[in-house]
Amino acid sequence: MIAADTVVKAEGWSEFDAVDAEDRVKQNSEHLQISHDVAKLYQSKAGKKILSMMVNRYLLTDIVTPHDTQFAAGIKQGKASVVKEILAHIEISNNS
Repeated sequence: MIAADTVVKAEGWSEFDAVDAEDRVKQNSEHLQISHDVAKLYQSKAGKKILSMMVNRYLLTDIVTPHDTQFAAGIKQGKASVVKEILAHIEISNNS
């Protein structure tokens, strides 16, 4: 309803920029909290063990081998991407 009111009462594009800025601040805060949560999870003793296994299995080995189908290659790349995402969240959390 707030967005609809903003559209109806808007007197120029600058009012939309203010709404976008508020949304960006809220989204950035939410994303940072997710990064902190992921870091907390994977920096526990069990989390470190699982993350180490995933890094070794999905990042430190060949993602695609010559006998893989395109489907299999996509699945393996997807698994590697998840691990990279976890590592990125940990880095963001540690540097904030």
